[in-house]
Amino acid sequence: MMIGVAFAIIALMAGAASLSTWISRRRNLTPTGEARIGRRGLWLNGALHTWSGGGSFLVDCSLDNSTDPKCLVFSYAAIERHGPQVHQARVPVPQNRLDEAAQVIAGLRSDFKSVAESKGRLP
Repeated sequence: MMIGVAFAIIALMAGAASLSTWISRRRNLTPTGEARIGRRGLWLNGALHTWSGGGSFLVDCSLDNSTDPKCLVFSYAAIERHGPQVHQARVPVPQNRLDEAAQVIAGLRSDFKSVAESKGRLP
């Protein structure tokens, strides 16, 4: 009986894990085209990426010219189990909006921090 319950719990956990990754993948592959960029975070296709508060910070923002369409790449660090871990969010930029992408990068440049620079202030 206990082994059956343990297998049921494992099956439920595996189902929840696979469902959550499937939903995230489907959301990113569905071209809704919604991106909202702010000084403290990014809303991309229904997912919030934030780099303010809780020890999170913006590491870099750059334009990736090697992809088609070009992408605005936001690198931000969030505190996880063993210290800050760097994550990336990629926002496709239409060809006619490249000037606006450059303005976003210039506007956020003063907020960049390096992971090494921030380790002294993290708990």
